[in-house]
Amino acid sequence: MIGTQSGGNVQTRFSKTEAVVLNAVRFGDGHKIVNLLTPVLGKIEASAFGVRKTKSRFGSRLEPFTVAHMLLYRKSEESIYTVREVDVVDAHREIREDLYRFVVGSCMIEPVVRFVERGETDRTLFSLLSDSLKALDDIEPGRGMYLLSMYEIKLFAALGYGPDVNACRRCGSPIGGDEGAFFDGSNGLPLCGRCGTVSSASLTRGALDFFEWALGISRARRGR
Repeated sequence: MIGTQSGGNVQTRFSKTEAVVLNAVRFGDGHKIVNLLTPVLGKIEASAFGVRKTKSRFGSRLEPFTVAHMLLYRKSEESIYTVREVDVVDAHREIREDLYRFVVGSCMIEPVVRFVERGETDRTLFSLLSDSLKALDDIEPGRGMYLLSMYEIKLFAALGYGPDVNACRRCGSPIGGDEGAFFDGSNGLPLCGRCGTVSSASLTRGALDFFEWALGISRARRGR
């Protein structure tokens, strides 16, 4: 927060924050409502007036995937933010201009849009998304799905949905030994040999190690 001024019943507030542009919806004559993920304010909506007009001072600076420093204005707690200034940190043009990167990047943004509550403040989520978009810019062709898999494991762990890969999800018994490990769409992962069904798929030790590694990074960041 960089300033608060009160006058009568009207409160004027300005906030300066870094933000990732998640998506945008058109409204009115050349305007947009942008969905933003910020480290301090959480996930918020902000109006950008005239952004679609030729002479807009924002230009293309509010496109999805863009990371920017923004000055936001909000008249009261009940009103949405308005974008006043945008200073781009990384436009991520590589993601928007390459179909493969665009699909992977969209898969990163979609669960944030769907599952993160508005106003929920979590610096871990912001760092995870912004760092992953940066990695997607430079990743080798064809390896985006590996990045997406790590991102999704870390994201859902940060949201409190990370599995314990050392115990069966159904009965709680230790995973390991000759029984192997399994998973399915109904019961999740991991499942021990006794709880696995004919429709369950086998999990290799390498897959479990991958989950454990990714979850360990998420928990370490979350504990800072």
